[in-house]
Amino acid sequence: MRRTLSIIALGWMLTASSMAQDQGNFTIHSITSDRQPSGDSGYTLDGGAMTGSRAKLLNDQNFGIDGTYEKAVFIVDGYGQSGDLETITNTDNVDLFYFGIFSSSNTSLNQFTNAELDSLYEWSQRGGKLIIGAGSANGSFTPDILNEKWGFDLALSAPTSIIPTADGGQSQLFDGPFGIVTQANQGGSSQGFFDFLPEDVVVLAEDNGDPTVFLDCSTLDLVIADGDAYTSLGGISSGDNIVSQNDIFWANTIAYMDNLEGPPSIAVDGNSLSVGDYLSYQWFLDGEIIDEATSNSIDASENGTYTVEVEMECGCTNTASQLFMSLSIAEVDYSSQLQLFPNPVQGELNILLENGDFSLVEIYDATGRKVMSQSLNFQSAVQTRIDVASLSQGIHVIFVFNQDGQIARQQFVKL
Repeated sequence: MRRTLSIIALGWMLTASSMAQDQGNFTIHSITSDRQPSGDSGYTLDGGAMTGSRAKLLNDQNFGIDGTYEKAVFIVDGYGQSGDLETITNTDNVDLFYFGIFSSSNTSLNQFTNAELDSLYEWSQRGGKLIIGAGSANGSFTPDILNEKWGFDLALSAPTSIIPTADGGQSQLFDGPFGIVTQANQGGSSQGFFDFLPEDVVVLAEDNGDPTVFLDCSTLDLVIADGDAYTSLGGISSGDNIVSQNDIFWANTIAYMDNLEGPPSIAVDGNSLSVGDYLSYQWFLDGEIIDEATSNSIDASENGTYTVEVEMECGCTNTASQLFMSLSIAEVDYSSQLQLFPNPVQGELNILLENGDFSLVEIYDATGRKVMSQSLNFQSAVQTRIDVASLSQGIHVIFVFNQDGQIARQQFVKL
């Protein structure tokens, strides 16, 4: 039987880069200071210690069509109640997310749930840009809220400075539209450095050889050892003007993150796969290097899973490459005969297939991860149902197979 090749996109079907507003605007989301300890609630964009930081972002002489950086900044304060952050995965107007310093030991606060942190991490892995202003363990603040997922740890060491490394000095972070930063300050009594880093990072700043700022290449998030570098405690001036070294560092940070390249997004045209413009490329099939496949496009001539590794201007490689699975399928494709309802769905998904004795259902989420596999006993023109209530919100793809490899597939949205 003649077989044809079908390239099925299973990864990053909705990338965070597609969530941005128009090119003249830049939207930053930040968690409300309601989730910080009473009397010390200054470490998010609506907090007292970041009043000057916020004012600088909203000054159209700094950020605006006639400003130093030609994009206007909009700030969204939210996620005040426990559970609110679970919605970030499906929010469509986030260009950047700022995560400040929080206490994980104060039982009177609306603590972050595991589901919230999972949602934030998933959003970040999809290409969402995140600034993590951490804080070393001291007093009521602890730095372990995001450590487990992002894989860093902090050590106290005061006073500590933020001095650019060679990589940092060549970046917009320290040589950006608002000027050159030779040294920025941490602040308060929780200054420190990273004594443990994720495996794949670019260290952008240090103090006496100890890293204080890094870019996580797996998530493309910026992590700073002390979020006070962005607050009045570290040297952000009052008012909306750019005055101090920390002011320049803060404003440059926003421009740096806005210009940071996103992960490669693979486009499909027939059997041709391609990505955008990067410094270099290497394609893989089922994890093995494809010889001489070092351009931004490739013809998928074999069955398997294709990935691409790119070198980025930020210094990162091995970033979140997208997965595309090529499936050899029978000449007969039953997708047109597959019906799903309701769609969108919250609980039970009804599946109606008009023809074929199909016996297996697989469901993949928007990152290309298989989230469900279930054996079924389909007969011709028979309807069945499966419970998808436990799946995460967002777009999914369902594949229905029979023993001969014949396939039906459709997308559905889980609410």
